[in-house]
Amino acid sequence: MPLRIHIPPLRFLREPSPQTPDKIPPSGSAWSRVDEAWKLPIALFVITRVALVACSYMGLVLTLRTFDGSMKCLPELRAHPAMQSFCCWDCGWFHRAAIEGFPTVESAQVFPLLPILAWLLKTLFFIPRQYGLIIVANLASLASYSVLFRLFRRLEGTSAARWGLTALAAYPFHFFQAVGYSESLMVLTSALAVLLALDGRHLRAGLALGFGVLARHITLFAGAGLLIAQIRQRGIHPKRLLLSRDVAGLVIPFLFLGAWVVYLHARFHSWTVIHDARMASWWGQMGRAYWGVVDVLKLMPYDRHPEYVFYLFFALIPLAGTIALFFRQRWFELAFSAAILLFVCFSSGGASLGRYTGSCWPAFLPVGIWLGRRPYLAPILLGGLMLFQGLFFFLHGHGFQIV
Repeated sequence: MPLRIHIPPLRFLREPSPQTPDKIPPSGSAWSRVDEAWKLPIALFVITRVALVACSYMGLVLTLRTFDGSMKCLPELRAHPAMQSFCCWDCGWFHRAAIEGFPTVESAQVFPLLPILAWLLKTLFFIPRQYGLIIVANLASLASYSVLFRLFRRLEGTSAARWGLTALAAYPFHFFQAVGYSESLMVLTSALAVLLALDGRHLRAGLALGFGVLARHITLFAGAGLLIAQIRQRGIHPKRLLLSRDVAGLVIPFLFLGAWVVYLHARFHSWTVIHDARMASWWGQMGRAYWGVVDVLKLMPYDRHPEYVFYLFFALIPLAGTIALFFRQRWFELAFSAAILLFVCFSSGGASLGRYTGSCWPAFLPVGIWLGRRPYLAPILLGGLMLFQGLFFFLHGHGFQIV
């Protein structure tokens, strides 16, 4: 008689429905009771931050005899090579705003949320502002990981959320989410706003996006996702759409931006002070403040900036992901937000295309799905992207124009 062995079905391999969150195990260790929307984000956060700290420390210590500290990094951190690379270039502007406020027109190019939060850490907990900037940026990044995981899981299930978030963390210019920049606040608030809009909580979505506008004005482009969500939930009929109180969620972000513009006008007596500040900076004086991709391509043979080549090459990843978003109707909220952001980045942000595309989080949902279907190829591709991230972070901390 042949031996028969009964193998129970492997239920844990089944994908949950995109609309049904995973159940939390009722018993076990404390870690096993943590929602998966925090497990992977915490793991990714710890791994990437340890890697970046090690890269900063080893990169600066090993070049100590040939490199005496970048003039583009904050002087207060030069005695701490593990942290020095986390506050270079624009981080200095945020640091100055956290100390001085906005005394000059040139300082108005800095949006206020990150400096205010760093000032609060100094006031309440006596944390030096240079560390406060880094702490706020990284806490916002960790929270954004969790929000993105929940959003991706809601739309396409757990596997897509895992791979999509991992692809975003491996993107070569994702280290800007860890340094003293406002990019992580931008990602957190825009992703949270879209998630709230999908849940029908439009006033809270508008409030979240309003704070995002105070972190960085281009966060406003995520408002396209909020508009699409309201149209899909109530229809395009003008009365049903415009007479609902939820339409206020679309207005709130503009009120935040308007309040900031009014403050700057009261201080500097100009309605165009944000543009004036950008043109008064060294970036504007060099003529690159509003370079688009066409300008970069035209001047590349005569301008020794090989980083532009890498910007354009790696920007193809979020570009492909954004195009893919339009192929599924349930992705439209993400698609229009990403498309508008990338259009602005390619048309007037070519000189900083790497940093801007690293904040185009919606594009990494289809990228994650593509990687999830190729489990043997994904580690090679993600490993290569992470190596480039380490390279660019090394150059950023050594004063090269990776901005």
